[in-house]
Amino acid sequence: MKLISKFLFIIFIVSGFTIACSDKEGGVGPDPSPQLSISSVNPTTGPEGTLVTIEGKGFSDHSSGNNVIFNDVEASVDSAATDFIKTKVPEGATSGKVKVIVDQDTVKGPAFTVEASAPGISSVEPGNGPVGTKVTIKGVNFSSTSAENTITFNGTTAPVNSADEEQIETQVPLNATDGPIEITVNNKSTTGPDFDVKGPKITSVMPDTAVVGAEVLIEGKNFSKNASDNVLTFGGVQATVDSAAKDALKAKVPEGASGGAVSITVGELSDDADFSIITELQACYGNNIQLDATLEWVSQGLTTSDKDDKSQDMAMDSNGNLYMVLRDRGVVAKYDPEGDKVWESNFDSKLKSTTWRGIEVDGNSVYIVGERGVSNQGLGEAKLEYHFSTLKDGNSNTGGRDAVLARLDAGSGSLGWAQQFGSPDLDELNNETVAVLPSGEILVSIRMSGPFTPNNKEPNKGSHDVAIAKFQQNGTLQTVKQIEAYTAPYSIATDGQSRVFLGARNDDGNTVFARLNSGLQIEASSEQVTNQIKQPIPMPDGGAVVYGNTGTPVEANKNVYIKDAYVQRLSSSGGEKWVHQQKFDDSGSTKYVDGVRVPGGGVVLAGQNASEIGGLPYLGIYADDGTPLFIDGSKKSTFFEFEDDKKGRGFPTAIEAYRDANGEVNVFTLGVTTSSWPGRGDDDNVDPKGGKDMWITGMTLECTMSNSK
Repeated sequence: MKLISKFLFIIFIVSGFTIACSDKEGGVGPDPSPQLSISSVNPTTGPEGTLVTIEGKGFSDHSSGNNVIFNDVEASVDSAATDFIKTKVPEGATSGKVKVIVDQDTVKGPAFTVEASAPGISSVEPGNGPVGTKVTIKGVNFSSTSAENTITFNGTTAPVNSADEEQIETQVPLNATDGPIEITVNNKSTTGPDFDVKGPKITSVMPDTAVVGAEVLIEGKNFSKNASDNVLTFGGVQATVDSAAKDALKAKVPEGASGGAVSITVGELSDDADFSIITELQACYGNNIQLDATLEWVSQGLTTSDKDDKSQDMAMDSNGNLYMVLRDRGVVAKYDPEGDKVWESNFDSKLKSTTWRGIEVDGNSVYIVGERGVSNQGLGEAKLEYHFSTLKDGNSNTGGRDAVLARLDAGSGSLGWAQQFGSPDLDELNNETVAVLPSGEILVSIRMSGPFTPNNKEPNKGSHDVAIAKFQQNGTLQTVKQIEAYTAPYSIATDGQSRVFLGARNDDGNTVFARLNSGLQIEASSEQVTNQIKQPIPMPDGGAVVYGNTGTPVEANKNVYIKDAYVQRLSSSGGEKWVHQQKFDDSGSTKYVDGVRVPGGGVVLAGQNASEIGGLPYLGIYADDGTPLFIDGSKKSTFFEFEDDKKGRGFPTAIEAYRDANGEVNVFTLGVTTSSWPGRGDDDNVDPKGGKDMWITGMTLECTMSNSK
């Protein structure tokens, strides 16, 4: 007995030592293989020959290492891995449990119902592919009548291109995603294997930097041959696919795109690639060439009156015709794109004592806005309605000014109607305070000192309200929206999406930018440190480019000399995307006075320097990403050549840009000068009669070869 005990003790010690050594060296130890189990059988019903996928754990990754039994009838194994087995319902199988045997372990799964008349899938070829891939499904008990077979790819219905009892031809449908194929025949369904939907893949974009309108080739794979199935966007703006193949797409950069990735979506799957959108001016600079502007024509002195011709504002129609209004003269004129005057309309006698502030054109209508005394006398032929104003205590110094909106015919210049409106107190306009919505409704922004109607809330004591009046095309006043938080409007603009952009001053005396919807409700706003916001330039994303002058630095490492010009890109929420502060020279305060979008991208602004010699005009051009492309201006400006011996130089007030039929970009400027324009014929080169003359210029922007980059 003692001998046996000693023997067992020795065995125990040796065994313990052996186990410890094995664990330490990472060799023999507990079996890491997971326990054999079945998690699913798909499908669970079907006839003989149906392809069945068994999922679980602990399977052999060799087909021969797995035995599959359908209710005591063994099936062949087509393929296997440790977590799945693919097999077919064997001949002679009956309904019952599915079993899997690996080595000596057996596990039972759910029951499989063998139904002789039900459809069954035996193979799917190919097992993956993009939208549009042709797929052959083989099996049994399909219908030879295509309409009696319903096929889905993970729930998305696919077309039946052809069918017989053992084979169906289909294709991967749009919006299909990874998942099982299911076939239903006469209300009986079977589920086949998963199909892997391969999404589109971009391999190259040529060119990867282009201007709006340029043709771009996108190469890759898994695109749809049906052009309309490919949703292609540039910076979020959808483009039209001009041609499509499985490995290539052609499209043009769409209008309104301003940057960001190029993205392709086919069905529910997408891919994107880097892409840069530049302006035509950037494209010019990027090819060792420089931007140049050629002065094509100039018109000076609209009238021969001894009074000043103070040009106020300018608008342009879709054909490049220009419409301008004088501030104090009641004169509107139309010029064609070559600088020839089409008509001149003088209605000073009809709308007396009116200071005109802005002009806008929409189709055959020209709208001008101004402010005038509220006397009911001397209205002439104009019919002024909506006249709610009364003189406060009979003292014109404390009240007695209203806004006026008038319509002229764009073809002839004839005055159609005029409407005067305002509060019982002093109301004022700033510049550029008229805009037109895509619906044709006209908006006028006004500084209103009192309530427009008894239902409107009185402005804060000692302050004013910004009010926006909306008129129908026939002059009917629809509504007046008073914004209590803002005290004075600087400017107003609209875009093609019926968004309204407003520059204003708030109750705290700060400059604000606001975007409103067509119902005049504020959607976004932000305070700015600048002194003012001139008319915002709407951008495709709902943001805007704003400009003016500032007494506070807005760009890093720059100081302000008196006041500097600035240009700033704001996002759709009003946040800053980029900003530039511009000082034209050290002789005076500088500012940007007007700006517009350049056809093809970018913005062009007219600026001025209020120097000791009376003012110099400037031109500034910036890309959509903020890159300064061109800043011009000097005491002998390249584009605004006034005579050196004249005291006055010239103050621009408005700018427009237009692409003509030849593809040239034309820039038009409006301004006032005390000098005559040099280099013109004696008959035209007339000194200003009343001290100031209106001038309009037309110039073209061109790329010219440069000796250095």
